[in-house]
Amino acid sequence: MTTPHLSSNRLLIISILIAFGTALTGGRCLGQTDDRITPGTAGRNLPAPPAAESSFTLAILPDRTTGRSWGLPYLRQAVTDLNVIGPDAVTTVGDQVQGYTRSMEHWQTEAQEFLGIVGKLEAPYYPLPGNHDVISGFRDPSDHQFESAYQSTFGPLYYSVNLDHVTLIGVYTDEALQSQPQLSDTQIQWIEDQITKGTERGKPLVLVMHKPAWRYRRAKWDVIHGRLSDAVRAGVPVIVIAGHFHSMQRDPDRDGVQYHLLGTCGANIDQHPLAGQLHHITLLKVTESGKTRLWHHPIGCTLPDDFVLEADQSRVFRLRNEGDDFEFVNVLDQPYHAPTRGTIQLKVNNPIDRPITIETKLAHGRPKPMLVEGYGFYSMTPIDTFNQYCMETETPFEIETDVEAITLAPGEAATLDIALRCPAQSEVLPPPQLDLTMWFSDSYERRVPVVIHKRVPLRTHYVLGASHRLEMSASAWEFSVYDELERDPDVGLSAIDGRMNIALAVYDDIPCFEETEDVRDRIRNPESDALLITFGSPEDGDDSDSDANDGDGLTYLIEPMGPADAAWQVVSGGANGRDLELRDASEDVTWTCVRTDTGYGLVIQVPLYLLGRPGQTLPFNIEIADNDDKYHTQWRSWAPKDSGSEIVLPASF
Repeated sequence: MTTPHLSSNRLLIISILIAFGTALTGGRCLGQTDDRITPGTAGRNLPAPPAAESSFTLAILPDRTTGRSWGLPYLRQAVTDLNVIGPDAVTTVGDQVQGYTRSMEHWQTEAQEFLGIVGKLEAPYYPLPGNHDVISGFRDPSDHQFESAYQSTFGPLYYSVNLDHVTLIGVYTDEALQSQPQLSDTQIQWIEDQITKGTERGKPLVLVMHKPAWRYRRAKWDVIHGRLSDAVRAGVPVIVIAGHFHSMQRDPDRDGVQYHLLGTCGANIDQHPLAGQLHHITLLKVTESGKTRLWHHPIGCTLPDDFVLEADQSRVFRLRNEGDDFEFVNVLDQPYHAPTRGTIQLKVNNPIDRPITIETKLAHGRPKPMLVEGYGFYSMTPIDTFNQYCMETETPFEIETDVEAITLAPGEAATLDIALRCPAQSEVLPPPQLDLTMWFSDSYERRVPVVIHKRVPLRTHYVLGASHRLEMSASAWEFSVYDELERDPDVGLSAIDGRMNIALAVYDDIPCFEETEDVRDRIRNPESDALLITFGSPEDGDDSDSDANDGDGLTYLIEPMGPADAAWQVVSGGANGRDLELRDASEDVTWTCVRTDTGYGLVIQVPLYLLGRPGQTLPFNIEIADNDDKYHTQWRSWAPKDSGSEIVLPASF
């Protein structure tokens, strides 16, 4: 299907009509009829605002018992999370204290510890007993002292509450004060009565208990389930929730009745969350119309609106946009056909108003998730942002001695000495990667890590020969979020028949060309794929030949997807000599480009007599720009800038 051609006059008329129509509708788009929406510009109609419906959110705390104090921080964090989430009420499936003690004093200490924590909840809390809360350490099922203590300290053993949009029924599953849950006939009758009242009320029924009584024949749950299924048939949703097993799971629904078991909130677990074992809170939202939605929320994953303050984010921004604060002072030699051993020096400076501690390591192996210290989650950012083509984690380089962490006061500077070694390699290597983690204490006294990646600059000394082998690569020497997920271009350099040959295999999924109007942008920030080839001044120049490299260096621009055979020499011009100009160099520099399934192949030839005299050494680099029809352009280069990388011209030509 082809798009009809619109004349400029017709387009103008359409634009006027759109503007006129917008004015007539008081700022609303044509067709936008809802007077609750006032668009500022023309555009597609927005959805109508939804009808408001009130809702009620009930939070449920799972088991807390562990016997160890490490469980309490989870409970404290759960309370913090809930105060951010803001449920209307909070209940529990029981096991609030470790219990199973013979000491009432010890039991009371645990009870007050628990109540002191949940007492900070901003919503009303409805407790419920579990076996740890009531069973005596004397192993005597007739010993009711802790059951009585529970009633006077926490509340009734079972109860019901008419909450907005919800009827909450708390079931007591430890009446026998032993392992098997049993419900007395008295309690069963009471539960049936509450189900009847709740059904007449017409609000969803939520039954909460410690042990999953529906799984135990002696609990006589079938009697209660029959009444619950009656409620479902009467149009009342029913949800039954228990704990005890420390493993989250959803049992199959029965006759429309939902059955859920919760995990833990500080209780003892020893398996992976996908095995159902995790610290969490459970939330149940019930709307005025009776719709229910239950979900689980890992503890520590609810963040308040002031989780990160502006002052701390400014410190992070200053560190991660390091600029001159983290710079290599020197370079190392490529281990090309010879081993390399030396010390790379990294200048570091603390640019923020807090002390920072810097940890340095050579990247090896795949990245791992980052633990968010003090919270219950990991960040997958290192894995998500990993680029296997630009982030070198399989380097043969090794650190000879571990780099000790260094702490810098605000404004303090230092130099890190990092001893590296690498055996001889048959090919030129991409840069090894150093990962710097800078820790500082934020406004909440949390340890905040800021990670930056530095790629070690390597100097290449390459003698031009007759080999056409693509034994080198063009790498991304500076880390960028715009690094493409594509292999480094392969590079081969040779000299034959008086010409230097530059052979490239460029892996590029979207080869493109768009001529950039500004010359400086066309050279340094092109809107198309491009190559910059730079030959620095020879060691002692060559004044005898006016066509040769005159000591100021030569830079050529080639746009492989642009006009065929076009090559440009970049020269300084303008009144101040600082402007850049492009001079046609197609008679001297020739090239051939072949498109492939993976990108393109390119062979460039430059006369050797333009570069210098036979046997001379001169700085050299080739930079490859990849645009992919995007706003941003990525550069990869044969050598890092200012590394002193060089080529040696043939002894004769």
